[in-house]
Amino acid sequence: MFSTLSGFTGLWSAPATKYLVGAVVVGGAWLYVSSLNNQIEQQQLEIDNKAQQLMAKQAEITSLTVSVEQANHATQAALLEIQSREVLAAQRLTKIAELRDQLTQFELNLTELEHTDEQVKSWADEPVPVAVIRLLNNARDQDSDRGTDTESTATTTAHAGLHIAYRGCEYQPRLSAVDWQALSVYQSVQF
Repeated sequence: MFSTLSGFTGLWSAPATKYLVGAVVVGGAWLYVSSLNNQIEQQQLEIDNKAQQLMAKQAEITSLTVSVEQANHATQAALLEIQSREVLAAQRLTKIAELRDQLTQFELNLTELEHTDEQVKSWADEPVPVAVIRLLNNARDQDSDRGTDTESTATTTAHAGLHIAYRGCEYQPRLSAVDWQALSVYQSVQF
């Protein structure tokens, strides 16, 4: 056994063995450092890939944030538009209600006038003059030449009133501005 050890120690004392062992140790160290460098490079590549992915995600988040902000602005603008339209609709409904109240009041005043004013009562009781009936016949003939049906369609309020009177229907006096114009035409008709 001692002889084996003395052989190894003698072998170890030779300069070539020292260089060989040194070369093996240096080679092993170089391989170890080289594998560490490869691992570091792979990890650096992974870090670079992760950094690129992170930058892409940040760009996507930024893009989505801008899109969300634009959508919020568009939504706010749409809400403001809806609110302004609601205000306009409320104003229009208020105006319509006021106009309906005025119309109701005008109709009440007209009905009261029809029942209390003697001139209106006497005019409503008088028969339709012959000149007006002729005028109505001429208008009906002209309408039939144009292809319209005057018995079913009246073109003006005055025409409708004269048509009712001519056809012998029950008279319901409703004098509007157009009816007064028809009366002014009646006054200028010569017999």
